[in-house]
Amino acid sequence: MDFKRFINDIYLDEKVIAQMNGIYSQSEVLKLENFIKPEVYRELFSLVKDIRGDHVKITDRYSYEDLGDLSGVAKLFNSKDFLNFINGLSGEKFFNIDLKILGFGHKDYTLLHDSRENKRRIEFLFIFSNEWNKKWGGQVVYTNNKNKTLIFPVIGNSFILLDTQDMRKF
Repeated sequence: MDFKRFINDIYLDEKVIAQMNGIYSQSEVLKLENFIKPEVYRELFSLVKDIRGDHVKITDRYSYEDLGDLSGVAKLFNSKDFLNFINGLSGEKFFNIDLKILGFGHKDYTLLHDSRENKRRIEFLFIFSNEWNKKWGGQVVYTNNKNKTLIFPVIGNSFILLDTQDMRKF
């Protein structure tokens, strides 16, 4: 799948990629809104909005649906073009993507947990959501033991890239 056909053209401009790389290099986090072209996002959203997966739960860690690979979505984000895009933004050289597609609904959650390995990795999130009421909560939160907290509200068609070394997500 040609990733470049789907991403918002502004994010493919070499000068913009260089700027995004500079921002990421300084802060180790990058958030891009309207990441996928609007017509493609609407089509993808209509395909995934009603999909249900296997519900997985470990009470003191998480509760969510494992949506499997969602074929078209997985092909988009698990492609060589996307990997090259991530490498360009991060200035790193990654060789593969460990892709997990999760669905969150009423009473689903992830909790902060110390048992995760603290090895260096980059994580990306892509958010599918049509309308999200802030009263529902549901932000994505990362924190560390140095009083650094990153809070990302649920905004559809958002892409977040961050270095998770020393960070925990809940």
